[in-house]
Amino acid sequence: MAAASAAGAGSRPGDVALAHPPKDGVTAVAFAPKDGSDGLLVSSWDSTLSLHTGSTGARLVSHAHAAPVLDCCWQTHTAALTASLDRGVRVVDFGSATSTATVLGYHGAGVRCVRWSQSHSCAVSAGWDGTVRVWDPRASKQVAELGLPSKAFGMDVCVDGVSSGAADAVVVACEGRRLVTLDLRDTSSAAEDREAALKHQLRCVAAMPGKPAGAAAWGNSGAPGVAIGSIEGRVSLEHLSPAVTGAASATPGFAFKCHRRDAGGDAGPVAHPVNAIAFNRRHGTFATGGGDGTVVLWDGGAKKRLGKPSAAFPTSVSALAFSHDSSLLAVAVSYAFEAGDIEHPPDAVVVRRLDDADIRPRAKKASA
Repeated sequence: MAAASAAGAGSRPGDVALAHPPKDGVTAVAFAPKDGSDGLLVSSWDSTLSLHTGSTGARLVSHAHAAPVLDCCWQTHTAALTASLDRGVRVVDFGSATSTATVLGYHGAGVRCVRWSQSHSCAVSAGWDGTVRVWDPRASKQVAELGLPSKAFGMDVCVDGVSSGAADAVVVACEGRRLVTLDLRDTSSAAEDREAALKHQLRCVAAMPGKPAGAAAWGNSGAPGVAIGSIEGRVSLEHLSPAVTGAASATPGFAFKCHRRDAGGDAGPVAHPVNAIAFNRRHGTFATGGGDGTVVLWDGGAKKRLGKPSAAFPTSVSALAFSHDSSLLAVAVSYAFEAGDIEHPPDAVVVRRLDDADIRPRAKKASA
């Protein structure tokens, strides 16, 4: 088991650092989509997609691409999707002795985001060419394309987010603070295109998991929606509109400040970008990672922070992911070039084991 010393001061006892982290910036981390599996995907600017055992930090296999890999996600328990700077969307199969890659197709510019829709058995990608595209991996071809108002900076799939659970909704965070929602049943036009509540450039977006039947407490409203992070140290929880969900009304969202550090003197607090947001499936609470090098856990339902922020890592937190059973949190400690091209610590990925109490929503106080 690898110690987490590579990640510096932010590590705590019990953290596990990947033994062979990428050699350049980490763009995404993703745990395998089933309980009992701690397979961890890591994509990087060093043009690799690697598969690791999260609990031990061991690297199982690394697949080289021709250009930096800007995003990754799981398609099945043995196959992954990648988005690359060379404009390609690929399926990487880890099911054999050696990994193999199949090109689904190309965007007109670098591909920033990729996700898998289990409900529709399709891959969805969004790129710097200002398009979102839908792919059929069985036929290795594009089946739909929709123009966006601008470059895509983040994307996620809201499972059962359209028409009372009939279909998945894709939400894309674009340049110019635009938030575009796509109904995967009808990709001829956007279901919604609006301005986000945040007043600065959007950095990341993550879908809220739905509240399971019988759950006593939940870390968000349970309504279909997303959490959005901006470059100015704020997060907004925004629910999909009634026009998208088919519901009678949408629960009001809210925004809050985070990832701010006192610069000392009269300068006041410095706002750092929110680089990553990840929800856990067990309680619906979420984590944010910022340019200040900290990870913070939040209870969106109670509009409160869960405990204190983590001790700061030596550089930015660029990506986060919970394991499927929510017992592990992968933290990419990787400079995101917020201050330009400067000397920075080596890249690392730390896997932190969480107790249930770390992520459980806070009990509401009984009214007098």
